[in-house]
Amino acid sequence: MRRVTERVPIEECCRRAFAVLSGTSKPASSIAQAIWPEASWRAAQGAGAAASRVLKAMEKDGRAAWIVRGEGRSRVWGWVRR
Repeated sequence: MRRVTERVPIEECCRRAFAVLSGTSKPASSIAQAIWPEASWRAAQGAGAAASRVLKAMEKDGRAAWIVRGEGRSRVWGWVRR
C-alpha cells in the first residue's frame, strides 16, 4: 500500500468526481477511486477523507450535494450530482 503521490488539479478532480456522481448516492470512498484510479488505499476512511475535500468544494459550487434519505436501518446516505 502507498500514499497518493499523484498531484491532480482541483478542477480535474471535480471533473472526474462529477462523471461518477448520479442520482444514486455514493460514499466518498467510492468516488475517490474515480479521482485517483491508480491509488491503493489502506482504508476506505482515507479514501473518503481525501475525496470529501473535493466533494465539499463541489458542494460550494452547487455541483454536488450530501443527502440522507429514510429512517433507522433503511437510511441511505452519500453524495449525489446536483
